[in-house]
Amino acid sequence: MEEIKICEAIRIRRQRKGISQDAMAFYLNISQAAYSKMENGETEIKIPRLYDIADILEISVFELLPKSKYGTGINIFGLKGALRKLRNFFTFKSRKRNTEPGE
Repeated sequence: MEEIKICEAIRIRRQRKGISQDAMAFYLNISQAAYSKMENGETEIKIPRLYDIADILEISVFELLPKSKYGTGINIFGLKGALRKLRNFFTFKSRKRNTEPGE
C-alpha cells in the first residue's frame, strides 16, 4: 500500500471539512497560490506551518504525518526485556560494590 504524503493528507482533510484553498490561505495569512503550492507538494511545509494547518483543520498534527515504519505502539516484550537487563545490571553492580575489599 502506497503511503499518503503530507500534502495529500492536508488536501484530503481540507476537502472533508469543506474548507476552500482560499479560506486556508486566508487563515494562514498567505496567498492562495502559495497555499496551492504547499498542497501540491511544490513547496516544503515547515513544522510550525504544519501545526497551524492542523489547528485550522481541528486535528492533531500527527494525523497529517505518514505512519512510522517502526510502528506506533510500545513493544511490551522488548520493554520487559530491557527492564530485566537493567535490573540485572544494577543488582550486579550493587553486589560487586558490597563485596569489594577494604570497606
